[in-house]
Amino acid sequence: MWRLAATTGVRRGEIAALSWVDVDLDRGLVTLWRDPKTRTSKRTISLDAVTVGAMKANKARQATERLAAGPLWQDSGAVFTMDDGRAVATDYLTRLFGRKVIEAGLPVITLHGLRHTYATMRLRAGEPIGW
Repeated sequence: MWRLAATTGVRRGEIAALSWVDVDLDRGLVTLWRDPKTRTSKRTISLDAVTVGAMKANKARQATERLAAGPLWQDSGAVFTMDDGRAVATDYLTRLFGRKVIEAGLPVITLHGLRHTYATMRLRAGEPIGW
């Protein structure tokens, strides 16, 4: 999920709300519409090949967790889930990202700050932000 955020600039609410029916891994597309901040936030974005690979690995990991959880699995349909199938909450994402940044010894940045980093990188490359 961090790679998706870093390479697309999606919001944390969009990450938490993303469902597998909104993802086309064969075409490398994600349609964001479940947690739009504005009307124009509803959009389809392209994924790079490495992010598609990470999403495929996430899907495989999730299938393993589904088998391990057995009848306790809660089929939310979400792309990013807890180990029992529940969709991740936005506040959880924020706290987890903060911990991961500290554990990795990186300069402190918030999850929303990653969105700004994505936008800055696109602008510096002379590309439109795309949202």
